[in-house]
Amino acid sequence: MGCITPRPIAGLTTLPRLVCARLLVLGLGLCLLAVLVEPALAGPADDAALSRRPSKQAIRHQLDEILAQDEYHTEQQPEAWWFRPMVAAMRFLAKLLDRVFQARDALYVAYPLVYWTVVALLAVIALGILAHIYMTLTGAFGNGRSRRGPAGVELPPRHSPGDLRARARQAAEGGDLGQAIVYLYLAILFHLDRQGLIVFNRADTNRQILRQLSGARELVATMEPLTDTVDAISYSDYVPTDAEFARVEQISEVVMAR
Repeated sequence: MGCITPRPIAGLTTLPRLVCARLLVLGLGLCLLAVLVEPALAGPADDAALSRRPSKQAIRHQLDEILAQDEYHTEQQPEAWWFRPMVAAMRFLAKLLDRVFQARDALYVAYPLVYWTVVALLAVIALGILAHIYMTLTGAFGNGRSRRGPAGVELPPRHSPGDLRARARQAAEGGDLGQAIVYLYLAILFHLDRQGLIVFNRADTNRQILRQLSGARELVATMEPLTDTVDAISYSDYVPTDAEFARVEQISEVVMAR
């Protein structure tokens, strides 16, 4: 048996369109009716609800009673004197960092080449600072296994002030006035160590050595210019003059004659 194909009934295809149109008109009419009638129906109910709602004063009074209970009270600890300034400083730093980050983002979007140039420059500056700190620390503390004084001066096996003065004269005759001044400075330090005025330690900086002499003001006033000269020789490319070597030699004679 073959499939039976139903034949469409005349006028049936237009029926769904009519039904949909009528349902749409009916829905719109009901919505309009609800909008018009709702205030009238809800008015009395709302008035009744408003009449049952407590006043603002009653609500405030009830809240005050609730908050007056013990469980809502905590002992307030007195603030430290530094708390408010610290909070203000943190807020200021937060705003400052926020502006910095906004400026950074704007610079990156508008001028990326300038942005990366600034980043590279800051990186070079940071590396330079780290290198300076490393060189200063290694110059101040030195290598514990070597027997070197300031500016890489080789110390003799026995730290005799006389031997150091002799080395200073040899270095001055050879034209190395910087090394000669350092030898004279070491001779003074070993002399002061023998006199019990200081405890010489190669790990101490010149400023720390001066602090050991804080009880002898005249000696500190004599030694302070010398330590500045030695620091300049040890940590820079400073080249002393003949007059400066003569002055340091005179200082060493005065100190070692004590």
